[in-house]
Amino acid sequence: MISPLPTGQKRKKTPMFHVHHWIRNSWFALALVFSTHATAQTFLGDLDADSRTTIQDLVRLNAHLSGDAPLDTNLTFLADLNQDGAIDTDDINVMVEIILGRQEPQALPLTTIVGLSPNNGESDVAITRETVIQFSAPLASDTNIDSVALSATFAGQSIAARKHLATDRRSLTLFYPSALPASARVRVVLNADNLRDERGLVIDPDGDGVPGGSITIDFDTLTLTSLPNTSVCGRIFASDLVFSQNGSEFVNRPLPGVTITVDGTQLSVVTDDNGDFRLEDCPAGE
Repeated sequence: MISPLPTGQKRKKTPMFHVHHWIRNSWFALALVFSTHATAQTFLGDLDADSRTTIQDLVRLNAHLSGDAPLDTNLTFLADLNQDGAIDTDDINVMVEIILGRQEPQALPLTTIVGLSPNNGESDVAITRETVIQFSAPLASDTNIDSVALSATFAGQSIAARKHLATDRRSLTLFYPSALPASARVRVVLNADNLRDERGLVIDPDGDGVPGGSITIDFDTLTLTSLPNTSVCGRIFASDLVFSQNGSEFVNRPLPGVTITVDGTQLSVVTDDNGDFRLEDCPAGE
């Protein structure tokens, strides 16, 4: 209830609060309002994990774009409000619309796979190449990748591999202690029924919008069968240039004594005085 003022007195007006000025100058104040018991984010734009999109989130997004306080890697996907793959002023505009109540916040999409190496169906894969799976958001900090969750096989037989989750928990790599079999179809399977992201939600590896499921990656390793009367020729130069004999220009410097080998075979050759080499009876392929 507002009490009346004495006769002749006027009530003071509250100054207008300039949001853009506050955004630029009050980043330090956020430490006073962030909760140490924040819950997991449930909406795009919820950068402080309070289950709402507020002016504090707008300040954080603005500070990220200005470079004053870049967001942690595990928060950048939350800042892409329009899901166009970039964080820019368009996301600022979307966040303002949400804060003003003119647009509904978008629930976080399930974590999916955004990159594979090798790709499914790829051929001529090097026998020394590792397998990498990239995720759209970090996996849970207590993630344990066992042989049930991730496995590699050839002709139905398991291939030994060391599983490594990156420090940002956004990529999973299979390192093979021995070379993969040549001329082989290798199958890598990720079963995600028990894999959760940092929000505690089961991930969606096959991208069907339903938590759980699996993804299969089939790739063919290169052939190492030698073909008679074939050769690979080349010349090896140093990375730095040297003056020509007359000193008028820079030229390439050949490297003699360099050993050229083909992984998985006994093929090798040493470059001559001109940096030239010639491998005989080579396998087909790149």
